[in-house]
Amino acid sequence: MPTEVSDMLKSYEKLMAKHASIQKRVKAGDTSAMSELSDLAKEQAEFAKKLDAAKVELSQEQLQTYIKEYTRITNKYLSATQPK
Repeated sequence: MPTEVSDMLKSYEKLMAKHASIQKRVKAGDTSAMSELSDLAKEQAEFAKKLDAAKVELSQEQLQTYIKEYTRITNKYLSATQPK
């Protein structure tokens, strides 16, 4: 997989881990975490701009790897933010 795509996935994973952490604090009643969500929304918007600007061609195999990794990160976020 191209380095640019790998780096984007790593950035996405860090962003989603940060989001999950803040979400847990919000659910626990931490009011300071609410303001952090606003800052996080800005970070997510910047990430989305970078993602939109990326012009990378992936082979079928690379695309499958990307989808698996994206799904893993998303599932990790969902499991961290869902009530147990």
